[in-house]
Amino acid sequence: MMQHFGVQTRLLDWTGGALIALYFAVRNNFGPDDAAVWVLDPYQLNKTVIGQAWVIPPSATGLTIRERKLVKPWLPVRFTHMRGMRKEAVAVEPSHVARRISSQHSCFTIHGKNEDWLDKLHDGGSGFLDKIVIPRSKTQEIKKELRGCGIDEMTIFPDLEGLSRAINARWERFECRIKQETPHSGVYARLRPSKIHGIGVFAIRNIPKGTKIFPADEGELVWKRKSDLKLDQLPQEIRRFYDQFCLIKDKGETYGCPKNFNLMTVAWYLNHSKTPNVGCDQDYTFFALRNIRDGEELTADYHTYNEFLNADWV
Repeated sequence: MMQHFGVQTRLLDWTGGALIALYFAVRNNFGPDDAAVWVLDPYQLNKTVIGQAWVIPPSATGLTIRERKLVKPWLPVRFTHMRGMRKEAVAVEPSHVARRISSQHSCFTIHGKNEDWLDKLHDGGSGFLDKIVIPRSKTQEIKKELRGCGIDEMTIFPDLEGLSRAINARWERFECRIKQETPHSGVYARLRPSKIHGIGVFAIRNIPKGTKIFPADEGELVWKRKSDLKLDQLPQEIRRFYDQFCLIKDKGETYGCPKNFNLMTVAWYLNHSKTPNVGCDQDYTFFALRNIRDGEELTADYHTYNEFLNADWV
């Protein structure tokens, strides 16, 4: 149940269903990396680790004293030091305490002191743990085929939360077909060398007054206290990220930053101007203050959304 609700545990989720495993492999794969399905023979795993080719049901009644001793190194008494805990992982069968366990054909490995033991087992060529790589370019096609097989959020998570996510996903796909969205939808600007300062943002098409300039920019903004950042201890080029790009509040004591500077979008490169053509509302949404011509540099007045201006900006 702790695993179910997101508490960190020593359990690793597996499934007895190949299509279910494939669904979880591609479900949240939106980045540039490939996905993968890991395949494990739990009987051979346990034969190697505990000398018994059977999968342990640690919460089941009827285990012999000898069988309970086999499980004990992975289930120390609560609030005690983990002396005697094994470093390996072992396969276990769960009790069906939640409906998701049944629908997902859930099973688990419970891990000991060495959290990357399975990785080392695979690298060593155990023969009972394998990895099937799924190219990133194929994940969308696989998701579509899985939906055709009836594998979606509603079947994997048979509750109202899963039903809601399935409805939302279906509606989003419908909206995309209606709008015929493409990767360039809502793209109005790109980065180019600026006569104002360094790199700037330039219109690549005419932008009507009132248009939201960066409609797909949903990067997370995090707020950091200057005292916590210890800027005086950082290399100069790192400090310049904070001074040149961040929103600054509280007379220079609080910085509004991207979650990571490697994630900075085009919007972060807007240069300052006392006669801007781009405005910013209280939600930090940028919009055209007037009609902007193709090729014109987009600028904003930093005073409108910063309480403190750094000299590097202006």
